[in-house]
Amino acid sequence: RDLIRDWSSDVCSSDLFAHPGLSAENTYGGSGNWGMMDSISNLKFLKANAQVFGGDASKVTIVGESAGGAHVVLLTASPLSAGLFANMIAESPYISFKSGTYSINARYASGSMYVVSNGCGSIGIPTGAEATSIIACMRGKDTTNLGSRGVNAGQDAFDAVYGAGSGYLFTYNAIQTWPVVDNHVLPQAPFAAWASGVASSTHMIIGHNADEYATFYLNSGKDYSADPYPLVDIAWVLMLDQVSETSTVEEIIAAAFATRDSAIMDEIDAYYTDVQSAYEKRVQMGTDLWFASQQALIIDTLINQADRAAGTVYHFVYAQEVAASVAPGLSWLGSCHGCELDYVLGFYEDEKAYLTLDSSTPTTYTDAEQAVGQVMKSYWVNMLYTGSPNGAGQPDVWSPITLSARHTMIFKSTITGGAALDPCVNFVACRIEVTADFRSNKKAFWNQQASIGVAPACYTPITGLTRNFETYDPCPAPPNPPPPNVVDPDAAFYPADVSAFSTQTDTKQTTLGPITGRVSNGVEYFFGIPTGAPASGVNRWKAPQPISWTTPYDAVQEKPCRQNRGHELFGQEDCISLDIMAPAALTDMPEIGRASCRERV
Repeated sequence: RDLIRDWSSDVCSSDLFAHPGLSAENTYGGSGNWGMMDSISNLKFLKANAQVFGGDASKVTIVGESAGGAHVVLLTASPLSAGLFANMIAESPYISFKSGTYSINARYASGSMYVVSNGCGSIGIPTGAEATSIIACMRGKDTTNLGSRGVNAGQDAFDAVYGAGSGYLFTYNAIQTWPVVDNHVLPQAPFAAWASGVASSTHMIIGHNADEYATFYLNSGKDYSADPYPLVDIAWVLMLDQVSETSTVEEIIAAAFATRDSAIMDEIDAYYTDVQSAYEKRVQMGTDLWFASQQALIIDTLINQADRAAGTVYHFVYAQEVAASVAPGLSWLGSCHGCELDYVLGFYEDEKAYLTLDSSTPTTYTDAEQAVGQVMKSYWVNMLYTGSPNGAGQPDVWSPITLSARHTMIFKSTITGGAALDPCVNFVACRIEVTADFRSNKKAFWNQQASIGVAPACYTPITGLTRNFETYDPCPAPPNPPPPNVVDPDAAFYPADVSAFSTQTDTKQTTLGPITGRVSNGVEYFFGIPTGAPASGVNRWKAPQPISWTTPYDAVQEKPCRQNRGHELFGQEDCISLDIMAPAALTDMPEIGRASCRERV
């Protein structure tokens, strides 16, 4: 088991910056996707050196959640990652996979917001000497305005050229930092790549949480029926069916505004008659649109691959609500985006919660809640070892999803053992759903939005199945406080700097040079192993440049990349690196690797 884990949207989630001046430097005529290249560099190192750390190079698994989930899914669409991993686990991949998302022409234009905010040029798509001059200027800037602050500073200038509100279409969900079809890392948009057979040998688990969008709509007392964010959020995905990876920024903007202003927005609202609360309707719309429906398209494309072996794609839905005893005051979030991390990453074992790591409030898990974590861990670990989640001692056999059998594993503490395949659940307050082909009518609706269809009628839920998040009160709900600032969840388990963690050292010879780590309690820690030269100065916005050394590299400090978290800028550009944790005295056993790669610089 060799695991690269992208634990949050702050690691490897985006691939800024594409620009004509950069594309002119590359023989393949494209640019962007730098973060994907960094991950591929890390994977090559891990593949070449797995045995050095007691691992098995044939059992590399990439795992990601949220933007990290999107990152690992997109890695499967890249021919450059062929043979570098055997398995993939994607939890709630948060990105649009439709081809219009990956237009490099649109990215050239939206990226000019950074150019303006750094005083290096104007809005638009430059060519020739002007483009070259802009890149020279941008490489000379520090990283202060290369993050989300920088793009926001250029948004007014973008609106002045392309129309009021145009910049928000690209900045509201960091879309200006997403990957592009660059003729190299991504020669094709993802669906075209998978349809051609790319990644047909990769075994996969992919799934999402029942109430993903509760994380993004953080005030249940707010009237989300008139809020601009969900309107843009919905219109963006719907308009992607009208554009492609070759579309211009003008075509994408026109399609987005036309969709936002069309009658379909009212028809969508009417379609969700099974959810009466305006707030919860938005949560369900966002969850169905961005997660359930897109995953249905991904899964259908994968299982239709001619060369894919049967029984290699597995689907799940995490439906465990936030318990008051786990995160006091936050139970209204339901099964929110990121909420499964309490169980997948083992926070329950240390009586901690991902949502409240910076709180001193005691956290307790019931036996039933701990069972959710234990069974998820069991399925995930089996996948890492064997390419199948199934093994001994599990409450249910996880059958793969096929064209004729739409199986879904549900994780929830009210289910004996913490999980069941295809149970009947009360998914919204007025309707019971069998989870095989989960939310099939809604997925079909979003994936064929031209035909509205008929929403199912509401009826009384089965006694005992009502979920607290979906029990509706006719009175306006009071505003809920947003969750506290989330700190690095890894800090609950190991420090960022292991030099003071242990004085016992171990040195290993890798293909790049010798590295020295620390050993504690039978685990070896090697942090910040560089797999590429620092991506600063002339190396900024280039593929990872070669690096090697002859004297032992003291691998004790992780290297987060320069990025924004909230309003704080932190990290560095010397960050193309890998953290490896491995059992100290075992062979042919798993080590866990954490990748760091360029996000917003």
